[in-house]
This record gives sequence, C-alpha cells and structure tokens, in this order.
Amino acid sequence: MLNKKNITQIILLSVFIVGLFTSYYFTDVYFDVKENIVETVCLSCIKMDPAPSMSFTFNTKNGKEHPDFIIDNLTKGPIFLAFRKTICDGCDIMDPLVEEVFNVEFGMDDHEEYIDFDGQNIFFKHINVDTTKDEFKETYTIYGGAGVPMFVAITLGEDDGVIRPYYRLEYGTLGEDTDSGRKEFLRYMMIEAINNYEQYSDEYNR
Repeated sequence: MLNKKNITQIILLSVFIVGLFTSYYFTDVYFDVKENIVETVCLSCIKMDPAPSMSFTFNTKNGKEHPDFIIDNLTKGPIFLAFRKTICDGCDIMDPLVEEVFNVEFGMDDHEEYIDFDGQNIFFKHINVDTTKDEFKETYTIYGGAGVPMFVAITLGEDDGVIRPYYRLEYGTLGEDTDSGRKEFLRYMMIEAINNYEQYSDEYNR
C-alpha cells in the first residue's frame, strides 16, 4: 500500500518529468520561431526603407561561398533573387511589381524558373525565408540578411583578372515612392546585370 508520503513523491516526480519535457519541447519551438520569424525583419513593418546601394560587389555578406545553385546557374545567365517573409507589408507591395517586371507568377512560397528578359536567359528565384530550407535559407544571409523585401541581382565581373560572381543587393521598396519608379528600378538593376554578364560570360564559361 502506498502511503501519503509515497503518493506525494510520485506526484512531484510526475510534475517534474512533465515540466522537463514541456520545457524541452517549447525551447525547440522558441528557437524555431526566433530563427524563422523574429530574426527576419520586415523593413516596412518598422518603417524602414533603406537607401539603394547602387553598386555591385564580389564579397558575400558573411564571407561564405556562393551557393552551388548560384554557381551552376551562372553558366546559363544572370540570376535574380527576390526574398520575402510570410507577413510583410513591403513584400506585398513589391511582389506584384516583381511579377510584372519579370513576367512571372508566384505565390507565397518558393518559386523558380528560367525566363527571357530582353533576349537574355535569366534564372529567377522567389524565396520565402519563413518556409524555405537548406541552401535557399542560407542564401538569405549569404547575400544580405538585414530584412525583407530583399532583392539580389547576380552576374559576373572581373576581380584582379579573375571572372567571379558579382552581385547587387537592394532592400525594401527601393527608395521609390511610386510603383512605376520601383518597376523601373528593378528593370535597370537587371539590365546592369545583363550588361556585365554579356561582357564576361564567354571567358567564364570556357
């Protein structure tokens, strides 16, 4: 027969075990939410629209190598990446404009396709940083990682005699007040990438 003391000890032990497993479970949930949602800033939600960088660079933001899918696709043409998160007012503004400029259709999740842009083959990739995985998730921090919407045009450039991936990073609604201005910005950003690519692609693909 269990006495009152034994019953109390069993109850306390059960409460401790349940608390331990609950803590373990919710700790994982916390870090998952923190990584996938909290750490990705919606720039429009905090009333930020960074000034355009207007420049290309060879160096990734975190010093890591360009992802394999970028290197593979650069043999076929320039690349355009559009990043968003699920809840993002600025992304809701920019996504329809991106669709119009690049003549593509995509939803909330990841989407990729090859498109013709002014006669040049382009690899287009739309990435939702809240739901994407693996190298596509890592791509967000490789090229920027400061918030969304985020846009990256990747092309080729010459770095001390070596042809390497060369990219331009832009954020937010691109510092433009009108949809027409934003579309023109995106278009010019891609044309710059195409011009560079056409200059260096023959040597890169030898």
